[in-house]
Amino acid sequence: MSKFKVGDRVRRISGPHMVMPVGSLVKVESVNDVAIYVEGREGPLMAFNFELVESKYPNPPHKH
Repeated sequence: MSKFKVGDRVRRISGPHMVMPVGSLVKVESVNDVAIYVEGREGPLMAFNFELVESKYPNPPHKH
């Protein structure tokens, strides 16, 4: 399970510069077990190269 959710804003903290510069802020479009897909990029990026900046759901929904 990914540590990110669709809609989260994430920052690149490591990885090859030619793919995306470290420090880039992007929005998550899709996730799987090890990779994320972000706005403006075609292919998957390894999730461990990113940190959460802002969660789309900062407070989990209440269960009734």
